[in-house]
Amino acid sequence: MTHTREADEAEAAYKVLMGVLNDYKASRYKGWVDSMEALDSTMLQARLDNPLMKRMERSAATEEVLLGATPVLNKGKDSLLECNFDRGLLAMFSEVQYWEKFQGEFSIPYVAHDICNQREKLRVMREHVMLIVRAYNAILYDLTVEERRLFSDHIRKLDKRINQGLQKLTWATKGVVEHYVKDCCNHCGEIHAIVRRYKEGKHKISRECRLTASLLLLRIDKNAIYDEGIFEAKQANHRTEVKRRFQQSHQNIKQELRDMFVNFREGTSEVQREWRELVKEVDREVEVSLRQTVKRSLQELSRAINGDAKSEPQTLFGVKIVLENSRIDYRPTMINLTHVVNIVAKELISTVAVVPRLREVLVAETEKPPAHATTNTDEDDGVVRSERHPSFYSVISNDEDMLKIVVQIMNGMSSTATELQKYLGRAIRVESPCCYSCHSCTSASSFDDVRAGTGRNISPYGRWTRKPTSDVMPRQTEV
Repeated sequence: MTHTREADEAEAAYKVLMGVLNDYKASRYKGWVDSMEALDSTMLQARLDNPLMKRMERSAATEEVLLGATPVLNKGKDSLLECNFDRGLLAMFSEVQYWEKFQGEFSIPYVAHDICNQREKLRVMREHVMLIVRAYNAILYDLTVEERRLFSDHIRKLDKRINQGLQKLTWATKGVVEHYVKDCCNHCGEIHAIVRRYKEGKHKISRECRLTASLLLLRIDKNAIYDEGIFEAKQANHRTEVKRRFQQSHQNIKQELRDMFVNFREGTSEVQREWRELVKEVDREVEVSLRQTVKRSLQELSRAINGDAKSEPQTLFGVKIVLENSRIDYRPTMINLTHVVNIVAKELISTVAVVPRLREVLVAETEKPPAHATTNTDEDDGVVRSERHPSFYSVISNDEDMLKIVVQIMNGMSSTATELQKYLGRAIRVESPCCYSCHSCTSASSFDDVRAGTGRNISPYGRWTRKPTSDVMPRQTEV
C-alpha cells in the first residue's frame, strides 16, 4: 500500500486522539475505583434497606403539576408516590454496565461484585414497584382536588394496603414483595375502575345537559302561514314531545347519580358532604341547560316576530278581512293573536316545570335522615335535610333576561297590530264607500289591492269575492 503525506498525517492525528481517549478512560476509571474503595460491601448493602416507596416531595409534585398533571394535595395520604430505590445504586449499576462493555479491559472493583450480582433481581423488583406507583398515581391524576375528597375513604383504604411498602418492606426483603405487589395492584385496579365509572357517569350527565340545552321549546316552520288555532295547537304538540324528552333526560341523570352513590353510601361525614356538593353541582348544571334552552326558544320567537340584524320578521299568521255590519274588520283580531303569542311564550317557559330539583328528589332516595331531622341543612352531622329550593320554573320564569325577551315579543306584536290597522285603513279608503253603505247589500264588488307587505308580519294577498254580506270573508292577509 502506497503511503501518502495525507495518510501519514491522518494516522498521526488518530494516534493522538486515541491517546487522549485512553487517558480520559484511565482517569475516569481510576476516579470511579477510588470512590468504590471508599465504600465497603456493608455500606452498599445498607442502601437496600430503604422502603420500597415514598411520598413525592413537594418540589417533585410541583414539577408534575407543571407538566400537566392534576393538581396534587401535598398532604400525607393525598400525595403521589415515587419509587424509593437508591439513586446512587442506580448510578453504580449503570457505571458497571458501561465498564463491562470494554470486554475485560477494565475490571470491576470487588466491593461492587456482591450487590451487582443482585442487579437483575433488583431491576425486576423496581419494575414491580413501579406498577404500584403508576397504578396509584393514575387514580390521583384522574381526580380533581374536590373529587379526591369525595374518594377519600377509598384512597384511605388503599393507603392501608400500600403503607407496608412505605414503612416496612425494603429492597432487601425476601419472599413477600411479589405477593404485596399483586395485592396492591389488584386494589388499585378496583379503585380505578370505580373512578372511571364515576367519570363516565359525569360525562353522561354533561351530555344529557348539552342535549337539553340544544332543544327548542317551539317549532316554527319557515314557510308556513298559520290559520287560526293551528299555531297554538302545533306548539302544544311540540311541547308535549319536549316534556317527554326532559323527563327522560331527568330520569337518566338521576339513574347515573344513583349508580354513583352506591360507592359513597357508607362514606364518612366528609364524603357525604362532598356528595351533597356533587349533587348541587349537577343541579346547577341542569339549571344552566334549562335556562339556555328557554332563552334560545324565546329568542327564536322574538326573531320570528321582530326580525334581527340578519333577517326580516317572519310571516306567521293568516288574517281574514271580513265585511260585517257595514264595516270592515279582520279575524282573528290582533287582541286574539297577541293573546296566543303571550300564551305560547308563557307555556314555553312552563315546559321546564316537569323537571324537579335534583337535590330535593335525591334526598328521599339516597339519604336516611334521623328522626330529629328538620327542614334545613345541618353540615355538622353529614345528613342532608329536606331543604326547599325554588323550582327551576320559578327561577327561570322570573329571570330578568327572560322577561326582557318576553317584553320584546309583546312589543313586536303591538307594532304588528299598528301596521295591520294602517293596512285596514288603506283598504277602506281604496274601496268605494257605497259597497258598505247598508246592511242589506248582498255582495261586494271585485277588486284587487296592492301586494306589497307592511314590513311587520303583514303581507296582503288574494281578492274580494262575490258572496252575501252575511258570510263575506273575501280577503285574507298575513300577520
